[in-house]
Amino acid sequence: MEDVDVSAAALLDGMKCVSWLTAIGPGLCLEHPHAVKAGRAAASWSAQTTSGTILQVGETPVLGDRNRQDDLSQYEAMANALLPLQVQQHGSFGEEYDCKWDERSTMAWLKRFTNPSDFSSMP
Repeated sequence: MEDVDVSAAALLDGMKCVSWLTAIGPGLCLEHPHAVKAGRAAASWSAQTTSGTILQVGETPVLGDRNRQDDLSQYEAMANALLPLQVQQHGSFGEEYDCKWDERSTMAWLKRFTNPSDFSSMP
């Protein structure tokens, strides 16, 4: 569950988190050129245009199944490279749904590649 309006407000300050394909708009590219350059170095493929940069991690997406111990090292490298672009605050994904997603667990999820122990220790 995710309230898109909550994410839309947070995205004014940065990106939520990396994914198999991560798109970075021109504003963030101009604000954080060194981080974007590091992201391109960590990517398996990238493209830069006047509309921004797109970065790809690996040939195919990885689900991140903890039971299968999927290798997330490429995602972690990309997340660390782009850490200066990541939002520092984000509202709860599920506050209005009365579920476990409070602001703390939402931020732990968004930072799961840079601080995996924070998310894996969530109840």
